[in-house]
Amino acid sequence: MGNSADRRKERRLAERITAMLAAKPKKPVDAWLQLGSVVVGIAYWLWPDKTPTTTVTALLLIAACLVHPVWNFWWIDKKLSRRITAEIVLFGVLLIAGVKVWPAPPPVLVPMEFFAVATPAGYSPGTRIDGIRWKEEFSQVTLRMDNVSSEDFDNIELNLSPKTYIINIVQKSTLSNVSFVDSMSEQLTGVFLTDTDGKGKTTTRPPPVSISTDYKVICQRIPDKTPLEISIIVADFAGMGTAKNKDGRPKLFVKKIPNSIKITGHYSVSNKRIEVDQSVPVLK
Repeated sequence: MGNSADRRKERRLAERITAMLAAKPKKPVDAWLQLGSVVVGIAYWLWPDKTPTTTVTALLLIAACLVHPVWNFWWIDKKLSRRITAEIVLFGVLLIAGVKVWPAPPPVLVPMEFFAVATPAGYSPGTRIDGIRWKEEFSQVTLRMDNVSSEDFDNIELNLSPKTYIINIVQKSTLSNVSFVDSMSEQLTGVFLTDTDGKGKTTTRPPPVSISTDYKVICQRIPDKTPLEISIIVADFAGMGTAKNKDGRPKLFVKKIPNSIKITGHYSVSNKRIEVDQSVPVLK
């Protein structure tokens, strides 16, 4: 009896040793796959421009890296039901994470809107309007640049060309950091304006401003839902001796309301540069 029991013990021990020798050592595949999922997550987090495509790609790569480790995770691998449940939980967690990190849609770009109208200027000659003395040859045009979007417009630089001489240009709204630059620097050299005082004395003087057919509007920012309103006083150059006042003296300007204003330039919305090139009709 004793010999028979000993032989059975020896046989079982030999079977265990044989099974141990036959078993292949496990490769660290799951550990590498887990590390790969971490690398993908960090890469997605550092990615500068996240889009739906990059988000879906990152989630699929993470799922591919974690399917095998979850399937073979200790205790879970004891039953098929546990494995299936664990995989469902994995995909559920990834789905929730995808919803949380899903990139917001880009803002709908609403371009700047322009509106120009010839203002009925019933000013008496000599009245000071926007810093200059009004003359019957002058016309006034109001130009609105409307930002009707929900985003700020930044770094605005727009050239205005009404195809008539701009006698004066000022801002009528209350925005800060708005300036005007004479784009052409076309000074009427050698030409003088004529004034007559209340005693009938006539004097001549050079033009009060650098009269040009083009001006550049520079504005740092037009906030959302805000207009930039500009008053433009225009007239056409009469030419030497081609037009005369009632007293027979030659006129420097003749009245001319432009049909349109050519607007070119650019501004930016959310760091995206927007080019402008359009002709805005002047309502009369």
